[in-house]
Amino acid sequence: MSTDPARPARSRMPARLLTALYALVITPVAIGLISYGGGQWFRILQQRSTADGLLPAGLDVAVLVGPLLALAGGILLIASVAASGIASSAGLLTTGVLGLFGVVTSAFPPLLSLVYEIASPVIPWVVLDGLVFGHALLLPTLLGGLGLCLLLARRRPVTTQPAALVGVLVIPVLLAVGAVAMFQGQARGALIWAQTLEVTVSPAVILLVLGGALLQVLAAAATRWSPHALVIPAVALLALSAIPLLGIGIGPVAGTLWTYSAGLPMIFLGTGGGLAAAAAMLVHTVALRIVRARSDRAQERAAAPDASTAVG
Repeated sequence: MSTDPARPARSRMPARLLTALYALVITPVAIGLISYGGGQWFRILQQRSTADGLLPAGLDVAVLVGPLLALAGGILLIASVAASGIASSAGLLTTGVLGLFGVVTSAFPPLLSLVYEIASPVIPWVVLDGLVFGHALLLPTLLGGLGLCLLLARRRPVTTQPAALVGVLVIPVLLAVGAVAMFQGQARGALIWAQTLEVTVSPAVILLVLGGALLQVLAAAATRWSPHALVIPAVALLALSAIPLLGIGIGPVAGTLWTYSAGLPMIFLGTGGGLAAAAAMLVHTVALRIVRARSDRAQERAAAPDASTAVG
């Protein structure tokens, strides 16, 4: 066995296979639950909120139980996929590969229409709506980037204070820019398709979606050098999600201004996407700390025999 102190503390093959299989099954289920629960919750608020965006006093709470349970279950499953990175990065990387489906259908809206046509007899449209809410676009790309971060951390866990400080300031900005670019590209492509109903290729849409997704992945991966950089965006997502999730600003008056092209980021937040992303970020922060600690210990154990030999 090699005693090279630079040898990475890699995950074992069973852990890779199990986490990859887990992510392959659980991620679509989680996104479906979030889409169903968050979408139903959002529609209830739109239909029953008052003009000032507040819920009426007579709203039957039982109507909200099902959507809220589905939303909470989906968020917990996304968090569990993020936590699987403690055992292996393979699951998160698999989720990133699954995210290519959301990226492609967002960059080429006619494909999204075809997916609805083919899948709607089997999969309820309230679940498929995760494709138009942005859940299937942002969440898998974010998780894929977090997996890349853990992969790098297992090989070289050491970081520096200057890099960590810069990351805390820069990474949230890059994540926000990447998300806005993806949403803008998806919404613009959908608007072009709705207006023309012709199969057209828009370079601007492709550039926005692909560029935003790449920026999202790289920014998430960069947390390897700044372990706590996701705390600020996670807290920001929790705060921003509270606005639409509580029905503020989505009454009949405000709702008329919420077109898909203009309000996709708010729709993403209002249907639980922001909560899921925040949960993944916070769980990843803990997972990264555990992975780095394990890698540090593995390198110390690998270096110990060399030190004993040198003394001898």
